[in-house]
Amino acid sequence: MKKITALFLAVFMAVSLSVNLYAADFDVSDYKNPFTGTAYTEDDFYGNGTIIIILSHEASIEWREYTKEDFPELELDSVDTKDPASTDKEFILGNPEYRNFVHITLKDKSNKAVIEAIELLYNRNDDDYMSENPKKDIHLALPMYKTYYDKPDINPDIDDNFSYTIGDVNNDDILNLTDVSHMLKYIAGWENIEIIFLATDLNGDDVITLSDASILLKKLAKWGIYN
Repeated sequence: MKKITALFLAVFMAVSLSVNLYAADFDVSDYKNPFTGTAYTEDDFYGNGTIIIILSHEASIEWREYTKEDFPELELDSVDTKDPASTDKEFILGNPEYRNFVHITLKDKSNKAVIEAIELLYNRNDDDYMSENPKKDIHLALPMYKTYYDKPDINPDIDDNFSYTIGDVNNDDILNLTDVSHMLKYIAGWENIEIIFLATDLNGDDVITLSDASILLKKLAKWGIYN
């Protein structure tokens, strides 16, 4: 009996050591995001197992709620379909750059699991998948990164009531030209300019540019866009 116990302990310790060594050897910088081709850094990860999916334009204009069943290749805790940035369907249909967002959260919160999940999502672009699903539904997938919420005291882990208003760049609950000015300063690279990224990215292309400022001005002028 003692020999069996000793053998079991030896095997257990060997397996544990192998797992620990593998974890210690894992370095995110050894991997690239297949959608962008850029190497990951530790700052790319928020640590909560959440992946930001930017839908293709074709998928975005379906205006539907996504569920776990839409991602059978992944083991998920939750799927959160973000509200459309606009209710102006005429504008959306005429803007091929328009994108909607879906946030998915994995059961396994490790950076390694996030990297592997993004790889699986990218595999939807291969010939076998596309032959059965001719519509490309994912434009980009990336980890929930540390600067996604620019105010450090507002994040999805400690504030379940986090919300934002499209165009309210400085998060003061007022939509006016101050938001335009704030956005322009951010675009120009002024220091200490904090924004709510989702509220500022009005065209949903994951980049803050003068195009977003133009859309915000039209919104304030009540052109009908994003109103």
